[in-house]
Amino acid sequence: MRLIIAQIYSQYGGDDNNEFFVSLSHQMMGWDNVSFAMTYTDFLKRCSDNVINEGMLVLEGIARTENNKWVRYFGQKGIKDLAQMYAEREQTMQDQITQFKEKQNLSTEIQHLKQQLATIQAQKQKLTTLYNSVMTPN
Repeated sequence: MRLIIAQIYSQYGGDDNNEFFVSLSHQMMGWDNVSFAMTYTDFLKRCSDNVINEGMLVLEGIARTENNKWVRYFGQKGIKDLAQMYAEREQTMQDQITQFKEKQNLSTEIQHLKQQLATIQAQKQKLTTLYNSVMTPN
């Protein structure tokens, strides 16, 4: 029942629903973490950077501590999917900056986009570093 609620939140929820997922993560064990990690990753894709930063820790816990390598894989995959989402955002932002430079010289708009790009790049780097660390054998 709780995973069904999680699936609804993953499609329609927002930052305010993150506490539900964090609480649910403490109740998940073994193979339940596969569905949980997939659903939580979908949810995090809809959330702010701050909530994603909290969620990274939950996915990292699955990726590092689960006994079954297949369950760990879904924690790792969630982190990788979030990093990929930021890579796509980065590309979109770079394209927008290029378009602004070509069409018009609106330095304040370009500066604002560059600030957003820096934030996106920092998030992507944080996720990529975490992904690489959970993929490295202990």
